[in-house]
Amino acid sequence: MSEVFNVSEKEISKMFSYPLKTLRRLRYTQKFGKDICFTYPHSCRIMYNIENFKKWYEENKGEPTINFNALIRDARARFLASNPEYTRKGPKRKIYRQSHA
Repeated sequence: MSEVFNVSEKEISKMFSYPLKTLRRLRYTQKFGKDICFTYPHSCRIMYNIENFKKWYEENKGEPTINFNALIRDARARFLASNPEYTRKGPKRKIYRQSHA
C-alpha cells in the first residue's frame, strides 16, 4: 500500500478544513515555500506536500483567517460601550402616549 505524499489544493483544503480561497491568497502572497506548494514540470496543477504543510499549519495556527462576523460583533460591542444611550441598559427613553379625549 503506497502512501500519498502530494495532494491537490482542493484536497488539502478538505483535509485541514482550511478555506480554498485563503490557500490561494497565501500562495499568491508567497507565504508558502517551494517545499510546501509546487507544480510538476510541464503541468499546471498545484500540488501540496502533506508533511511540510502539516509543519507550516502547526507553526501558523495562531494566524487566524478573517472572520467578518467577529469583527462586526467586536465593533458593535465597542460602539455600545461608548454610547450607552443606544442600548436597552441606557437611560430610559420617554414614551409618548396619546391621550384619549
